[in-house]
Amino acid sequence: MSDAKIDVSRMKGELATKNVELAAAAREAEKLLKDISENTTIAEVEKGKVAVIVDQVSVTAAEIAAVKDDAEKDLAAAKPALDAALSALNSITSKDIIALKALKNPPDIVKRIFDCVLLLRCLPVQRVKWQDIKGSQVLVGNYEEAVKMMGDTNFLSSLTRFPKEAITDETVELLAPYLKAQDFSFESAMKASGNVAGLCNWAEAMCTYHKVAKEVEPKIEALHVAEEQLKIAVKEKDAASGQLLVVQNRLDAMQTDFEAAMRQRQALEDDATTTKKKMEGANALLSALAGEEGRWTEQSKAFDDQVQRLTGPHA
Repeated sequence: MSDAKIDVSRMKGELATKNVELAAAAREAEKLLKDISENTTIAEVEKGKVAVIVDQVSVTAAEIAAVKDDAEKDLAAAKPALDAALSALNSITSKDIIALKALKNPPDIVKRIFDCVLLLRCLPVQRVKWQDIKGSQVLVGNYEEAVKMMGDTNFLSSLTRFPKEAITDETVELLAPYLKAQDFSFESAMKASGNVAGLCNWAEAMCTYHKVAKEVEPKIEALHVAEEQLKIAVKEKDAASGQLLVVQNRLDAMQTDFEAAMRQRQALEDDATTTKKKMEGANALLSALAGEEGRWTEQSKAFDDQVQRLTGPHA
């Protein structure tokens, strides 16, 4: 009986300790839950920032694609003329140039074609003069500078590598009177000079390219600006994504700690409940045996008295 009372007393002490630990665990879980709530709010804000930046990046990328496509379409319009000009240049041989140089006074159309080449290459030309050809006023071609230009052994190859991006509005304006002449065509030049007529196509193609490039240039500039903006936007997106990752990792760690704290709290609750049930069972048993204890004490005393009588002096 006394042992049972000692056990009950011990369990009361254990239960009190467990309740203290359980209260501490509850406070820790509550703190973690508050931290999780605060960091979840921060994470949502960061997600919102990333979403906005991603949208900006998408819009910028779409704008770049549109500008690039527009510019490429414009440049593609000039490509057939450029291809035709290069093909015509490739058809001219060194022998053609030598034969042309041998002519002291080639047809006027040939002279004017070479004037165009001189102007495009920013080489000297003679003073402008006009003449009447079939009722039309056309420039008088000069040939002395053209002969000097053809004396360069790299003349033809220099045309294939010609920096067409360097052509100016002024040069195109100077070429306009030549190109507008009725006889300034590949067919007319072919009749007059054979393969050298390719220079006619080349001159026209260079002017065509400049006009197209002039329209494309603002688009190319806009493309470069948009590309720089895209780089900045991507950097901002990466930075925001990195910050979001830090916040999310911290949130995940807190969630893990919270789950561990909740498991510990549950274990403490289960342990306290078990201890409480044991203590309640022991108390119930003690209560049930309390009446029997008095009866057992009286019976023991009576038995002792009987033994004393039987073993006394009269025995």
